[in-house]
Amino acid sequence: MVRAGERFLEDPETETGTQALVMRNRSILLVVFCGSEGFDVKAAMRDWFTDASIWPVEVDGMQLHRGFHRALESIWASLELAIASWQGERALWLTGHSLGGALANLSAERLTRGGARVAGVTTFAAPKVGDCTFVTAFESQLGERSQQWSTRKDPVTRMPRLNDRFDYPKLGPTHIVDIDGRTELDTVLSMSGAPNPLAHRISSYSNYLYRALPEQVRARVPPPPPQCAPSDRHVGQHPETRYPLCLDRWRKISRSRCVETGGEVVDDWCVVDEPRMLRYQARKLKVKKNRPWNRSNNP
Repeated sequence: MVRAGERFLEDPETETGTQALVMRNRSILLVVFCGSEGFDVKAAMRDWFTDASIWPVEVDGMQLHRGFHRALESIWASLELAIASWQGERALWLTGHSLGGALANLSAERLTRGGARVAGVTTFAAPKVGDCTFVTAFESQLGERSQQWSTRKDPVTRMPRLNDRFDYPKLGPTHIVDIDGRTELDTVLSMSGAPNPLAHRISSYSNYLYRALPEQVRARVPPPPPQCAPSDRHVGQHPETRYPLCLDRWRKISRSRCVETGGEVVDDWCVVDEPRMLRYQARKLKVKKNRPWNRSNNP
């Protein structure tokens, strides 16, 4: 449900499935572009077609990714109207993940070129969107107000690339966050090992960045969504770190055996920290049952 101070934008023809949420408070106007769908088959197919339409289209002297440009065009009039009517003295920020990150970068450059006051754009797992002319224009206008976040093994941030003609340049230095929460700011993105599509998930980014937060800050922000393996079941959260407890299929374990093997007793669970996975593997504790008295012992 969209509340006061929010405006939900969507392609009225539903041809591209483009969606964005515009939110405001007293000092900030925030535009969040939705990324690719993962659960609705029809929406996922629309997003896949948008991502795959890499043949360039010329716009204002720049060669842009055709699919991303088309997706932005479908809501551009509504987006401009929302920003014009709500910005006032508010600082305008744009953000998005994956496809949403590509749209945020395109919008930021276009709005700035049109005279709008853009405070900054922060994207996560954003693919490349335009040629050298676009990148030069973007960085000259927004270079110091742009943050492009990526993981080392995310293949999407290096796309699209089919051949030399379709190898769009990457926007500026990138901020990298690793699975253990380590960050590298303003660095050149290079692949470390084989690409991993799971590193592109928004849940991966939120978990990695959550781990990178200072402990005192982490205690004041909402925890990231659970990130259990597909074969596991999410059964709770650790009371201190708030990482998910993921139930596996192992047999039950006693409290003493849990501690002996390096586990920690949390409520009714024996949990083992998996620091690089940002979760705990949970085993159900054995519960001693009260057996009835043997009749021979009864008076």
